[in-house]
Amino acid sequence: APVVSATVTGSALVSALAFGVLPEAVPTFGIRNLRASDVAWYRGRKRVCRLTALCDGKAACVEPTLLPETALEASIRENVNLAWYEGEATGRFAFSGQGAGRFPTAGNVLRDILHIEEGSMLGEVRREKADCAALSRRYYVRMDGACPFPANKVGENAYLTEPVPVDQMHETMKGIPGAFFAAWAEE
Repeated sequence: APVVSATVTGSALVSALAFGVLPEAVPTFGIRNLRASDVAWYRGRKRVCRLTALCDGKAACVEPTLLPETALEASIRENVNLAWYEGEATGRFAFSGQGAGRFPTAGNVLRDILHIEEGSMLGEVRREKADCAALSRRYYVRMDGACPFPANKVGENAYLTEPVPVDQMHETMKGIPGAFFAAWAEE
């Protein structure tokens, strides 16, 4: 059952911990290296970039995602939060609302982590690494040189990959200075 949150890192860590994944093992990549050329490319394809968190019970990651302009997640602005849950029997539920700000949010995240750790929320916590090898996504990649993954060139130093395991993308790209990548959300 995937959980996605626009409040990102704290939510990813709480979700991962709730599913028994070690928070320090959640691969994360931000938008620090986002350039105007990246923005022009994805806007030309009617996409928006949002920093998202994904946790599906075993796999968890935090990474930029290029979403269709029509996606619910694309409408989230400023400090509004969005989280959704999807279950086999229930379908998809989305929840959104005004964020509390960084200090109240940080306090709530820490409180949730402590409750999970002590077992008062979900019982015993397993201690596992995030299994991102089984989760594959297509990615927009911008970097100097050739893309290390099977991909189509879509611009100067820019590529759209075939599906790549999340762990491989994060591990490879974190070692390339100035590189940027974002998951390509399917419509």
